Amino acid sequence: MRAEIPGSIQAQELVVQRTPDFLDYIQEGCDLTFSVAVDFTASNKSIQDPASLHHIAEGVLNQYQQAIMAVGPIGERRTLKSYYPQISLP
Repeated sequence: MRAEIPGSIQAQELVVQRTPDFLDYIQEGCDLTFSVAVDFTASNKSIQDPASLHHIAEGVLNQYQQAIMAVGPIGERRTLKSYYPQISLP
């Protein structure tokens, strides 16, 4: 069996294009709009039920509130608006 002899290739021009990712857009000043949507359907139980994602207890954030508090400040720094549009799904 004959061994292959390595060769060479010549190119007139080489273009390498990098696809920008999310952080590239942010670093270049892309304006984001942070919106909040909360699902209030019956499958999530009543706000009086401690097992509900919507349960409201004084001094304790529910899971929705915790998520908004964790993500909100990140979006707030990248938006020109000083408010968050809110959507409630009945």
